Amino acid sequence: MTAIRFGLFALGLAACLAPSTGRAVDLGLAPYVEYDAGVTFMRNQNLTRANPIGLNGSVQSNTGFNVGGAVGTRFLEHFRSEINVGYRENRVDEIGIQAGNNDGKGTLSMIHVLFNAYAEYDFDLGVIPYFGLGLGYGQVRIDAHNKADSLQMDATDDAFLWNIMTGISVPFSDVTAFSLGYRYLATEDLNFRGDIAGIGGRQIDSEYDAHELVFGIRYSF
Repeated sequence: MTAIRFGLFALGLAACLAPSTGRAVDLGLAPYVEYDAGVTFMRNQNLTRANPIGLNGSVQSNTGFNVGGAVGTRFLEHFRSEINVGYRENRVDEIGIQAGNNDGKGTLSMIHVLFNAYAEYDFDLGVIPYFGLGLGYGQVRIDAHNKADSLQMDATDDAFLWNIMTGISVPFSDVTAFSLGYRYLATEDLNFRGDIAGIGGRQIDSEYDAHELVFGIRYSF
């Protein structure tokens, strides 16, 4: 719930800072609000521990979900930019950093705030293709353990985040458009603290990257 409240607060703040409709017309801007949801495919995340040497493992997860939204504006006809916030979560299927029973239980999740920029062009085909890039902040949380309790992790880490997007928008009316897109997002290296059986609490290095399918509804002003 904390992540959801954080996302709603960030969207509300961005909406308050957005230019009024009259001012946007004067500047040639077209403000919009977008809501999106989809599925998240997170690849296996590597786990490593430099000391003791040789402790390597991974986190494997099931298909998860993502939800989010954005406040932005279109400009120069073929471009738009936005502040995007979101949350995604995957259930952990396996987790371990040494040989043994690594059947896992728990979650791996992330909230993000991103500044995204897009280029798009209407070829009069009924759909508008787009391509986008974004940079921002992500907070990753892992709360999981394996059934043998050889590894237990309940930690968060903040990291630089980037994403790339591509997809299509489908205009429905003068103010409404639907979109279907692909997003790849990844963080820099993460550092968590985990409890390893027979060793105790140790820093564990990890990563986060995921492929997502996202469906959106965009309302223009």
